[in-house]
Amino acid sequence: MQPEVSGDSGPLTVVATWKVQPGKEAAFEEWHRGLSAAATRFPGHLGVSVMRPSHATGEYVVIFKFDTYEHLAAWQNSAERREWLLD
Repeated sequence: MQPEVSGDSGPLTVVATWKVQPGKEAAFEEWHRGLSAAATRFPGHLGVSVMRPSHATGEYVVIFKFDTYEHLAAWQNSAERREWLLD
């Protein structure tokens, strides 16, 4: 996923959703903690927020923030991120 950027590259927010099967929430949260920790080690990382399902949808919403498009792209194109997503 590559965001469209025009003009000045300022802070960027990426929203990702994951639908988690019932009973797999703890495994997802552990996996996501690892993914988020890896993102924090990349330059320009401004934070990550997780919105947990409030009902039976099982859909988590995760918001990653980076200071510039270049830093976001470095994270999104990194081998480390790919490894986490293939896990």
